[in-house]
Amino acid sequence: MEISQNNFNSLLKESIRELDSSKRTNCKNITIEISQCPSSEELLGTGIEDPLELLSLHEKIPHKNSLGYEKQIPEKIILFQKSIENVCSSEDEIKQIITETLLNQISPSNDLS
Repeated sequence: MEISQNNFNSLLKESIRELDSSKRTNCKNITIEISQCPSSEELLGTGIEDPLELLSLHEKIPHKNSLGYEKQIPEKIILFQKSIENVCSSEDEIKQIITETLLNQISPSNDLS
């Protein structure tokens, strides 16, 4: 299901608003971007060949390797709109996938420190 970038952005904002307060706080320290599809460079190292299979990408410097750069290079989550639309058949599903993706990306189990 395809939606406009404005609608997708609205669903992202709704998803963030509906997160519990600790997760919302974690999101404030992360840049969240929307891209249409992953580039070939973004696919490198993922083991994924079809760009529509990658729903998001989390760019982060592990604290043990940051050597003072963590304040210069912000943590970033990229949501790939076309990939998410590809696995959904309604706006409700899109919002659900956005929420699940955010929760997965910001969960403590993904902390690389």
